[in-house]
Amino acid sequence: TGISVSVWWKNSETVSRQCITSGGKGLSDGLSLYTISPAFGTEFYVRSGNTLWKAEFDSPGDIWTHFVFTWTEADTIEVWQDGVKLASPVTTSTGTNYGDVHNNLVVGTNNDQSYGEYCTGSFDELAIWGRKLTDPEVLYYYQASTGTSIGVDTVLAEVDTLTNVTYEDTAELLRSLLAVTVPGPYVGDTDITEAVSVLQKLSTLLPGESVETNTSSDLSDLFFEEAGQLMSELNQYGWGNMTQHVADSTLSGLSRVTDLFNIHLGSHVTSLGATTVLTTGDNNISNYSVTVLPSAVLQHTDYVFPDDDADATIEVPASIVNSNIHDARTIVAVLYHNFHQRYSRNNSLDDVDPSGATLNSLVVSVTLSPSPTLPLQENVTVSFTHIEEAEDSTRRWCVHLDLTVDVGLWSDEGCVIHSTNSTHTVCSCNHMTNYAILMQVVDVEVWCNDSGCRTCAKWALVTCNRSHGNWFCITGKVTKTFIWWQRTRYFMHIH
Repeated sequence: TGISVSVWWKNSETVSRQCITSGGKGLSDGLSLYTISPAFGTEFYVRSGNTLWKAEFDSPGDIWTHFVFTWTEADTIEVWQDGVKLASPVTTSTGTNYGDVHNNLVVGTNNDQSYGEYCTGSFDELAIWGRKLTDPEVLYYYQASTGTSIGVDTVLAEVDTLTNVTYEDTAELLRSLLAVTVPGPYVGDTDITEAVSVLQKLSTLLPGESVETNTSSDLSDLFFEEAGQLMSELNQYGWGNMTQHVADSTLSGLSRVTDLFNIHLGSHVTSLGATTVLTTGDNNISNYSVTVLPSAVLQHTDYVFPDDDADATIEVPASIVNSNIHDARTIVAVLYHNFHQRYSRNNSLDDVDPSGATLNSLVVSVTLSPSPTLPLQENVTVSFTHIEEAEDSTRRWCVHLDLTVDVGLWSDEGCVIHSTNSTHTVCSCNHMTNYAILMQVVDVEVWCNDSGCRTCAKWALVTCNRSHGNWFCITGKVTKTFIWWQRTRYFMHIH
């Protein structure tokens, strides 16, 4: 449904109301495209029923320029110039003026001859569709008509020339990036890495002025849509061509910029009187949420994400959320569905060979800004469902992605296992970041007596003792996870 109009034209005349095309009631209830002199701009009208949509933007000068106009009632009018979507103002009003209601579609004039308006400008390759073209279709149509190609490198080159952007500029650039990163086998490894670079550069250019809630929500939605496209399973070709180091660096960068971009929006949103969710959703690649709590507004219950029956959940105590009660606070939370498949097992844990380890959970992240004082007064609880059932001989760690280095490493610092079994693990951590479960299968030694059996991994000198009816094991490096049995199976993580 909807309509699309594509045309090449240049405008050097000073005559007003040069009508390029008008009429065509079968496509809508009437459309009109008027190009006015460069000093007065161009107008595109679409009418449906008694509602009139109007887009107004600068006219091209005496240079051939390609324009595409798309319209649906839901999306209103969108304007593309030379393959880039414009942030053109669209107004809506009640009335019938300029929405040519004639069935005849005319070119170079309009159906009302009393106006005597004939186009004296230059236009070519006028094409009209009885539906809205998708963003990739608009881009491909422009590329086909020019014999050129617009890719991520084009968007990156444009961003690299900027020293500042408006929020409207940011939305326009994100839409352009979305158009050139539609998932598929033609998205290469360089496309993905350059797209993350675009997001990183934009996050540093965002203006310091306040932003309306609707604009902030739209920008956050666009960001997560782009992140979802980059992480799509359809981009296996692009990810597969990366070295593991480049993949880790790219994912580290994407994780950082997700926080930076959305925290900026949350911290600059127009003052609110109540807790507001700027965006939340599930794009099949991740669950995500950006929540803003105004100053002096208390979080009365623990913050839980996601709030449904997910394979990984985070619970942040209300006391942590309220630790900076005099400031507006932003919470960015993401549950990545395939991060664990693409990130290496490189880690800072002692005696853990990455080649023999596996991430046996989804990766979930939570960030609070302003950051609370560390270590936290109360720990964050992270609950995981194992991707594969864990054997008794499996060593396991609650780990987080340490992004204080250029390429993040998995670390167990500040996290302990609260409880675990073959299918689930609950972690307790004294900081907020990206979390996962790292596992490694090792040989074990087993000791049994009348009270039960106990096991410890054979990778270190072990001392075993009995306390309160349970066996526990301690090594010279006591930041490890151990397994022991009595009548019930237990696990302990000792610091």
